[in-house]
Amino acid sequence: MVKDYYNENAEGFIERTLNLDMSDIYDWVLPGVQEGGRVLDVGFGSGRDSLYFSAMGYDVTSLDVSERFVAKGREILDDVVLMDVREMDYEEEFDLVWANASLLHFNEEEFAQAIERIEASLQPGGWFYVSLKFGDFEGIRHGRYFKYYTQDSLVDAVTEAGSLVLIDYMETEDGREGHAGEYWVNAIFIKPEEDELEEW
Repeated sequence: MVKDYYNENAEGFIERTLNLDMSDIYDWVLPGVQEGGRVLDVGFGSGRDSLYFSAMGYDVTSLDVSERFVAKGREILDDVVLMDVREMDYEEEFDLVWANASLLHFNEEEFAQAIERIEASLQPGGWFYVSLKFGDFEGIRHGRYFKYYTQDSLVDAVTEAGSLVLIDYMETEDGREGHAGEYWVNAIFIKPEEDELEEW
């Protein structure tokens, strides 16, 4: 299981990802989130992004399915939840749901389940940021299941699962050592206000 992999390799994962420079993505996403707004960090891993959002004054909830990540996260973060994103029961609570490299181990059905719960957790007008590996691969690599996406396949997968609407999209190169030439799809979606559904 993917959870078992991350429990067994948590320390190495944290070491490789904690200090990655995400400033371009933060600068791209956060202008759309109200000051002091509520942020849900789905699959927070090393806690890098949750720490940044907290330092910027956002009210952050950090969620992960890995017991090891949660145990480490509770040493440095304020609100840490052990939960599978597909089992969340939040209803219209967050201004931003942030899913950085955390939904890439779901198959098509599991991804749709995650998107449904993410959409439910967003306030109307809230934003959903997601990043996934770029390409058309699906299968097992390095002991884990992966599903890659293109812009079209990502938009199709998200919009078929609910009413979220694409705002912006970009591709970025992987910044980790040993991953040059690998790319990520990054997208921002919005949950329309009730009276805007027909316009979208």
